[in-house]
Amino acid sequence: MFVISPMSNIGSLEKRDIFLQHISDIADTTIATELDVLAYAWFCSADDNTAVPRQWVRGFEVYKTLESSTVQHRSSDAYKRFRAAVGSESLLDRPSDLRYMRPLDIGFLTRPGVATIYQGQKHYETAVQSFWALEFVEEANDPTVLLFQRYESKEEYESALKESAVLQQYR
Repeated sequence: MFVISPMSNIGSLEKRDIFLQHISDIADTTIATELDVLAYAWFCSADDNTAVPRQWVRGFEVYKTLESSTVQHRSSDAYKRFRAAVGSESLLDRPSDLRYMRPLDIGFLTRPGVATIYQGQKHYETAVQSFWALEFVEEANDPTVLLFQRYESKEEYESALKESAVLQQYR
């Protein structure tokens, strides 16, 4: 399994909207035709988040094989239009980090019985939707561990932090 979680440093809110429209087009193609893509989601910074500029977005993409990302996903017409627009419209202030990660044997990406989110349609049944630890592939030579967590709301996230001494240390 291969995971990419790029932070895309977009220059403005207007450019973010263009960027996300392309991502939406890619998502439609991905869910319809790319069976080896296990997860494909992009997130905007929360309105009250002062650590990350509002126009930046983070992707979270999970692929069954490396080829399902580098060959199948990147060969779609929607992806090619996106890549062309990123360059011709200067959507990014700097290139996104596209190094691959692999899951550690800790946590879960989806919880059984919980519906997924598609194109902003939220269907939640429990507060903690995902809790998954990832490390960069060996070739990246980076000891960073990314902890991916997904909650129903910011309030649920804050509540989970208060209730867990383990999560407090990662805040």
